Amino acid sequence: MEAARERSHDIRRLTPSRAGMEDFYVRNEPFFDAFGSEEGFDCCGYWMEGTPRPSNYQSKLNLYQEILNLLALQSGDLALDAGCGLGEPARMVSHHTGAKLFGLDIQMRRLRRFEDRGRFPSARASYLQGDGVALPFTSNLFDAMYSNECLLHFSSRQSYFEEAMRVLKPGGRLVVTDYVLGKEGAPRWMTEWIRYHFYTPEMFTADRSHQLASECGFIVGSTRDITGAVFRAHRIAALSMLRGRRRIAQFLAGPRIYFEGTLFLLLAPWLADRSVVRFQMMLFQKPEG
Repeated sequence: MEAARERSHDIRRLTPSRAGMEDFYVRNEPFFDAFGSEEGFDCCGYWMEGTPRPSNYQSKLNLYQEILNLLALQSGDLALDAGCGLGEPARMVSHHTGAKLFGLDIQMRRLRRFEDRGRFPSARASYLQGDGVALPFTSNLFDAMYSNECLLHFSSRQSYFEEAMRVLKPGGRLVVTDYVLGKEGAPRWMTEWIRYHFYTPEMFTADRSHQLASECGFIVGSTRDITGAVFRAHRIAALSMLRGRRRIAQFLAGPRIYFEGTLFLLLAPWLADRSVVRFQMMLFQKPEG
């Protein structure tokens, strides 16, 4: 077991897999619990400049509202949350749109933590285990698909776009939010630390993601750099992680990863200012016919 853990720490041999992701989340559970897993949204938040400061939970809902605006889902549509994490966002999307959601994740352990909670009672969401680069669905099935802050974990972005193209109906929309390199040639120690922290085999610029999607047949739609709003919300998450008695217990359960995760949240604006890492929301569409 210890040897396996050491191997999972070696970024040079990192190839995301179900076992590897399971180990990653077990090791990082204290951080993710503090970051937002208690609420079912272990993702980034969104806080627009000049608006009242939201709670950590509300900031995450804000980000999903931005995703919903691009998806343009209608009641009765069928959509896929590829990399659904705890599964609560898929319930929220279904609740607010009337769409039927499938949530897919490479490991089920964390999904089970929220399977009996009824925060969104009208949700029509189903879940299954699977890999985002080998989707277990028939072709031309979904009206829309999205992946929020998880594509960087996938073993192949090209395979992801190929599979998304296959399972979407003609005219179907794909929304991806992702950390991307702000520029090529960023200091290696920075990118290696980010890759290790996020359990990702390779980081791309947004232009490279656009190129891959286009090569797979997608029409590249709008791209929004929302780094400011997302990293502003990082500060809310970092402060929430440092408050309360339960935070002390979470810190003691995993002090190293708790420290590293909080440090990244605080350093993220500095990295963004130097164009090392950005956060972007990208819209793609499968051609009609």
